[in-house]
Amino acid sequence: MMMKNAISKLLLVLALGASLPVSAQLKFGVEAGMNLSHYRCNHDDYARQRGGMGAGFQVGGTVDYEFRSHWMLASGLSFVRTQSDMELSYMMDNFLFPKVNIKLNRLVLPVKVGYDIRLGDRFSLMPSVGMYFAYSFSAGKSSLQRVELDEDGLPYLVEDRYSPMEGYAYDYPGETPFPLDAELGAFRHWTWGATAGLKVVVNRRYTLGVEYSEGIKEAQSANALRDYGLAVSVGYRF
Repeated sequence: MMMKNAISKLLLVLALGASLPVSAQLKFGVEAGMNLSHYRCNHDDYARQRGGMGAGFQVGGTVDYEFRSHWMLASGLSFVRTQSDMELSYMMDNFLFPKVNIKLNRLVLPVKVGYDIRLGDRFSLMPSVGMYFAYSFSAGKSSLQRVELDEDGLPYLVEDRYSPMEGYAYDYPGETPFPLDAELGAFRHWTWGATAGLKVVVNRRYTLGVEYSEGIKEAQSANALRDYGLAVSVGYRF
């Protein structure tokens, strides 16, 4: 429902802009760049970060409407690829999955309020803050490691592949101290969070932006994972 409301607001802005004179301050653009992302968990007994933030990329379109007071509404739609590694448990303190790669594709719609700080005719700074709404879907198979026991009861690692959007389940054969149906919960399709950024505009056309986002809606509930990330992009405004 939140996603639908955000899209409705964006379409309303576009419709209002289309009804104004040609001189209306409605700007469309394209952007592309790279991102770094990871996941937080409020309970270390269920999930731990493994390594630093993973690298990905994004590409998309932007639409900005600037009012006469230099306040602005900023939105758009981007395709985003993210990935990072986590150490995940099935039950508290039971880390059967010491390395889980999380690779996802996302469609991200931001809805932000910004301000155009003009530093001359050819240079502007545009800080902004707001919300984002995201739809995640499969980026192909990701890799994981799971713990098994040999005949002497000693642990060893097994490599496997899985889809984060479908989750993962494994039945341990025989008698083991582990649950017989160790699982990883599936990731949600719909999430949302907060975002803030700063964009530099040169000659009213060329842009360089940096944006930080922090998930509010859990991306995966079984391990209480919330995503966060930093993105850098370059673009062009028409």
